[in-house]
Amino acid sequence: MAFQTSIAADIVSGYIGELSHKGPMRAIPARIAADATQANCLVGRAYTYADEAAETVRPGGTGQFAGILISPKSYPRQDLYDDTLDIPLNSIVQLLQMGYVFVQIASAGASIGSSLVYHTTTGALDWTDTPGTPPSNHALVPNAIIDRHMPSSATPRLALVKLTN
Repeated sequence: MAFQTSIAADIVSGYIGELSHKGPMRAIPARIAADATQANCLVGRAYTYADEAAETVRPGGTGQFAGILISPKSYPRQDLYDDTLDIPLNSIVQLLQMGYVFVQIASAGASIGSSLVYHTTTGALDWTDTPGTPPSNHALVPNAIIDRHMPSSATPRLALVKLTN
């Protein structure tokens, strides 16, 4: 093994859907709706209520915000060699409403304090510096900002976000 000759300038720490550190935290249980799009049922995405009475949720959507899906290590894997974080339909999941969590954001250029938005079709997270007017096909994640560290520039763009709902 050769000696180290370079240092990475952009060290990525964390794992999508994992809590960053201890602090105030609130999560709720919910069931993924049977009619949700399976390809979008991923850890680290934003979910809204599909049916509030039945407590079912779906990724994205325009209904009441339910939370960001967390705890990737607590769900059964469909394939031990598959590195995706997809969750089967009808699964009981944990949705973070308050706390610090690592997520993937879609575009570069975010900074500490940027507001968090989600795509209303997929639930994929992104950022905006104008929370009053989120980008087309996006909705604002209530009371959520990029916090503590600049997001990574490497793909996937990992960001630490703070939710204070």
